[in-house]
Amino acid sequence: MMVRSASAASPTVMKACLALLVIVATITSLSCIHGASASTKALKYTQVNNIIVIMLENWSYDGLFGTYSKGNGIAKASSEAKTQLDDNDQAYSTLPQVQAGLPQNISNGPFDLAQYFGLNAKTMDVTHAFYTHQYQMNGGKMNKYVPYSAAKGLVMSYYDLVGQGHYMAQLAQNYTLFDYWFQGAFGGSMLNHQWLITPGCPYFPNPPSSMVNSISGTTGKIIYPEKAITPDNYVVNTAYSVNKPYPVTMPPLANLVPSQNTTTIGDLLTSAGISWKWYSGGYNDAMNGTQDSSWQAHHQPFVFFKNYEVGTEGRNHLKDETDLFNDLKNNQLPSVSFYKPLGKDNMHPGYSTVGGSSEEKLKQVIEAVQASKYWNNSMIFITFDEYGGRWDHVAPPKVDKWGPGSRIPTIAVSPLVKKANVNSVYHDTTSIMKFIQDRFGLPSISTRDAAQNPLDDIFQPIVQPSVVTSSAIFQPSVITSSASTLSILTFTALISFLFAFITF
Repeated sequence: MMVRSASAASPTVMKACLALLVIVATITSLSCIHGASASTKALKYTQVNNIIVIMLENWSYDGLFGTYSKGNGIAKASSEAKTQLDDNDQAYSTLPQVQAGLPQNISNGPFDLAQYFGLNAKTMDVTHAFYTHQYQMNGGKMNKYVPYSAAKGLVMSYYDLVGQGHYMAQLAQNYTLFDYWFQGAFGGSMLNHQWLITPGCPYFPNPPSSMVNSISGTTGKIIYPEKAITPDNYVVNTAYSVNKPYPVTMPPLANLVPSQNTTTIGDLLTSAGISWKWYSGGYNDAMNGTQDSSWQAHHQPFVFFKNYEVGTEGRNHLKDETDLFNDLKNNQLPSVSFYKPLGKDNMHPGYSTVGGSSEEKLKQVIEAVQASKYWNNSMIFITFDEYGGRWDHVAPPKVDKWGPGSRIPTIAVSPLVKKANVNSVYHDTTSIMKFIQDRFGLPSISTRDAAQNPLDDIFQPIVQPSVVTSSAIFQPSVITSSASTLSILTFTALISFLFAFITF
């Protein structure tokens, strides 16, 4: 019998060892590559310790950022969208005007409001309502804003915020501006504040008939004037909760919306033990019955829900604007903060301005965060509730019967986001809810928030060190599309191992 000598066996053993090393190295490298890919998205979110949402009022994207050259603005609008039609589908020769101070010879199309009213000047409010909004968009043609607005030609006006050096424009230029972000639902403020915290509309069983819209059997449209509630009892326009704090002018008690029982983002955060607060300008005064004249009770969405009635534990999450500044100063800011400025400070046309106290209040809040210990790991979303009745040239995608509605300005401000960036991925108001859910591992509430695109693409790239630890070799990876590559290379390595013995 032939016996192999140790010296004769050495080349084979060496080949075998080499083949085994190839196998281990292949599996290890692929495992590490996959692990890095899978964990990068999670690492982006876990950088964020504090989310702060600032909701301003009533401007479309084109109304404030339509002149910004880096975004999808007015220059990219079609002639069809820019040319407004009257009730008879005929193009206006000039824009009809009812706003005092605007001439009657303004060409049919978007125009710079600063020629007539500066950033600190007040203009009239502009019609913004659930059904009217849909008629204005005219099946995506975006060319019937004027006939369906009490403000007429004013709806075609815009401000060049970038050119005027507005503070919000500076933020947009330095951080991430979204130019394909839409309001969650058609219509106005009450409804879109609801959609910030829950993807749905309040339900009012057996409402007073005076609050319910009727649909014409001839035209298929509502019979004007537009009212608060749909024929199937959903609240879509301005209405007030049965719960305090109440509006400046109190409606009949029968018209107050009963407490809602649907799930909100606040409920999810509370169940998960995540701290959060809703801060509102003028809240304490309103609770004491001494509301500021610009107090807007229908802009307080949590007040509409049973879990946040007066006397409940949930009501402790609702705070005054002064508490926001105190919490920043005293290092007590919760993980999630919503901030709603008082009416006179929120840019709403009619009782506020884009400049003045609105601009100063926004700057005050941002700078307070930047000066705090929270800044390096914070994510601030500056957004608007809705379009405020103003024209925008981009038609929203068709998702469901509630919306989304028009584009609205939204900016992500954080040291973590891409700088001087314009994000053109589809998002709407519920994307903020989605971001909070993704960051804290919370479930979705409905198909709308579940279907939102993630916001991980706004972060600056994370560069991970290419260090391989011993545990990485033995840590199983999740099977993905790279599994086929792993199988092929492992098979190749095994063939090399077997070849070492065959050729011995």
